[in-house]
Amino acid sequence: MFSWRELLGILILSEIGWSAPMLCHLPDSFNKGHCVSTKDCTSVDLSGSLISPDAFEDFSKRRESCSAFGSNLVCCEITMYTPQFDPITMMSSMTTSEAPVSVTTTTTVETTTSKIENTTIVKPDDIEVKVELGDITDHKNFKLFDPKTCGKSFLKRVANGENAEVLEFPWIVRFKYQGKRKSFYGCAGSLISEYYVLTAAHCVVNTDKLVRIRLGEHNATSDVDCNEEMVCADPVQDVEIASIIAHPKYDPVNIVNDIALIRLSNPAKVNQNNIRTICLPLDEVSAKRIGPNYQVIGWGATENSTSSTILQKAFVPPVNISECEEKFAKIKKLNLSNDQMCAGGVAQVDACKGDSGGPLQAGGKVNKMIRVVQFGIVSYGVRTCGEKSYPGIYTNVKSYLHWILDNMS
Repeated sequence: MFSWRELLGILILSEIGWSAPMLCHLPDSFNKGHCVSTKDCTSVDLSGSLISPDAFEDFSKRRESCSAFGSNLVCCEITMYTPQFDPITMMSSMTTSEAPVSVTTTTTVETTTSKIENTTIVKPDDIEVKVELGDITDHKNFKLFDPKTCGKSFLKRVANGENAEVLEFPWIVRFKYQGKRKSFYGCAGSLISEYYVLTAAHCVVNTDKLVRIRLGEHNATSDVDCNEEMVCADPVQDVEIASIIAHPKYDPVNIVNDIALIRLSNPAKVNQNNIRTICLPLDEVSAKRIGPNYQVIGWGATENSTSSTILQKAFVPPVNISECEEKFAKIKKLNLSNDQMCAGGVAQVDACKGDSGGPLQAGGKVNKMIRVVQFGIVSYGVRTCGEKSYPGIYTNVKSYLHWILDNMS
């Protein structure tokens, strides 16, 4: 039996053409729930600077279950929302915005066209790129990417703190170099397909010999990495290098076109829980950053040394190009292009966390799910480790999508 409030709600919603009662199927279960406003369902928590891919996948399934009834409704356990049935809340939710994530509004002041066909760069607000890349999806090598599994962490909750959680970023890889006297781990990169790693050109050009790529690393000093719940990562995978392709126009003096691809001699074991690819901004939707900040990860390494044994992470705010050049003016005159990005330099939280060649990443929508997307590659900056605050300079991945695809096989 329905209460008088439920009956009233059914009558009102029926008048506007909705089915009643608004029952739905909860994700990954046979139980039923009610379609309610997102803000009223305590099972849905999208707080935090970077939304966990798994948390958003659960949210997406809940919203899809109620999509016939409204744009901002989710399927919620009957005991997990307040009020349990409120027709006024239901009706008002029809006019609320669809996306329950933070959105930074930008004002277009000036637009320029980059070298990628059909790509518009908006300045000065954060170099947000509008991408219309039908030709990218038609590229013969586009099939090498896996949009169904890329950018998905095995972590089941949003983690805070400077240390990354075990299994949080399974696409980060480490580079092992052979020096004159000993070998060492230096730069990093990101796994973008079973056979390819994306990194910075300065990590592979005029350096010590790069001899091996390590996948699935978290704590460099432990043989087995486990979290507090004793969920353990699979063993690391060390892979030989088949070939290295640095951008032909890489300029080590001005540090432009700082991008390279590494082909692995054997495929990455992406079926392991600690190895997975990161997504790239391959279309209009995935090229839109979700949330206010980017994130860098790494062991605090340059091409010459390492400073942390445990994988680190830090959020970095976007900085527009003109402001970035102004901040550097006292120490170096920069002439940045739309092929570069700028982020960080606030509160001195990011100075030594990211590795050279590692990803600048953020949430993005891929295959109708929120995944982690790589927007930049750590290129250079002032590594003062907290003494002064300067932004970091990153290679803009969106400017090199054609080059990446053209050089994969």
